[in-house]
Amino acid sequence: MTQLINATVRYPAGKSFPSQYGGNRQNIVVTLDNGQDEKIYFDEGREPHCSLQRGQKIQILLEQRNGKTYKKLVEPPTTENANIPAQTQSQQQPTPTPTHQPLTPQQKREIAAYVQEQAKLFNYCLDQAIEIGRAYDMEPSDTRAIATTLHIAAQRKFNL
Repeated sequence: MTQLINATVRYPAGKSFPSQYGGNRQNIVVTLDNGQDEKIYFDEGREPHCSLQRGQKIQILLEQRNGKTYKKLVEPPTTENANIPAQTQSQQQPTPTPTHQPLTPQQKREIAAYVQEQAKLFNYCLDQAIEIGRAYDMEPSDTRAIATTLHIAAQRKFNL
């Protein structure tokens, strides 16, 4: 389960401490919208974590994996919105995404030829993987994985 939550920096980054995995770590304490305090740990000196100020509004991602909760800063503050309250930030207009030019008929033909070429290559890789699978009595999912690996390896080797 993943949640995007608004938070306020309660205690900005302070002293670093040695990590059990090597190197040094720091943390910040944030107060979630529900009033709960959470610590976010990060490598020493990491930006923008070290630049956060007390009372600054941020967003964090809470992600549940294998029974553990992972916390990540997902909306690094910029100089434009660093000290603006969260309500004002959400009311700002989103930046328009660049519009893409429609494909020309020539580009469409080139894409179609490339896709056909890749399909033929994958089909050949699948045939080779099936032969390997028969020799070793493999499951179809293993055969498909081998075919994909062969296809990717051929693409990389020959810059396809």
